[in-house]
Amino acid sequence: MNVRVVRDDGARGRIVRCRRCSLAYLSPRPTSAVDIYADPAYFGLTESATSPAADSGYLAYAEDSNVMQAYFALVAHDLAVTVGQGRLVEVGAANGSFLRVARAAGFEVQGVEPGDAAAQVARDAGLPVITGTLDEAPLDLGAWDAAALLQTIEHLPHPEPGLARLLVLLKPGGVLLMTTPNQHSWLAKLSGKRWFEYKTPEHLFLFTPRTITALLSRVGFEQIEVRRDVHRYPPRWVIRRLGRYVPVARPVVAIAERFLPRAFLDWTMPVYYGSMRITARRPR
Repeated sequence: MNVRVVRDDGARGRIVRCRRCSLAYLSPRPTSAVDIYADPAYFGLTESATSPAADSGYLAYAEDSNVMQAYFALVAHDLAVTVGQGRLVEVGAANGSFLRVARAAGFEVQGVEPGDAAAQVARDAGLPVITGTLDEAPLDLGAWDAAALLQTIEHLPHPEPGLARLLVLLKPGGVLLMTTPNQHSWLAKLSGKRWFEYKTPEHLFLFTPRTITALLSRVGFEQIEVRRDVHRYPPRWVIRRLGRYVPVARPVVAIAERFLPRAFLDWTMPVYYGSMRITARRPR
C-alpha cells in the first residue's frame, strides 16, 4: 500500500497518510464509532475517568460551547447571508450550541446527534435533536436549505456515502457548510505526529483543502470554497486548553493565570489554529 504511518497509538489505532493525495485516516478503521459518542463521558457529562471515551472526547464540552457562542453566531450569520435563512439540519449537533444561534439567525433548525446524553441536553433546552446517525435519521429528502457539519466529517466512518446522503437531503441550490481540521495548516506541520487533531480512535479521516474538495466534487457538489476558519477565544481559555493537552506546560499556565491582568485574560482575540471552513452547493 502506498501509505506511510504518521502516528502509532497501539491498540487505539494508527494514523496513516496516502503518499499520493495526502489523505490521512485511522487504520484499522471501525465500521461504526457510535459507541464512543453514546458514552456521556465523551462530552464531559459524567465524572468517569475509566471510560474509553473520557480521554478521547471533550473534557468540558459545556464550557467550550459557552466560549464558542460568539464564533457560532458568526458562522450562523454568514450562513444566513449565503442561504437567505430557511430550513437547516446539523449533523453532529452535540448539545445544540450551534442550533441555538442558528435559530436566532432565522433558521428553522433540526439536529442529528449519535450521543443520546448530549442530544437530551439539547432537547431539554427546547431544541429538536434526533438521537441517531446521518444514515438512519428520518429526514425529508430535498427539503433542506442548508446542512451543517461542524468538526464532524472527520468522525464519519464512511464520509463519501454520508456526503452523498446530504446532497439528496438538500434542496437544489442548497448549501453545505463544514468545518474540519486542515492537515496542511501551520500548526499541523509544526506539530508533526504530535498534532492534537490526530485523535485516535475518534478522528477517522483528516483532510487537506485538496482532498476535501475532491471528495465533495466526486459526490456531486459544486461551487466548492475552502477558506481559513478563524475563531475568537479569550487568552484564559487558550492557555487552559494548552495546559489540558500539553501537561508539561501546566506550570506556565498556572503562572500566566496568576499574574496576567484579568482584563487581558478575558479579552477575546482572533485565533487560527488550523481549521478550515468549507461551503458547497447542490446543483440546481
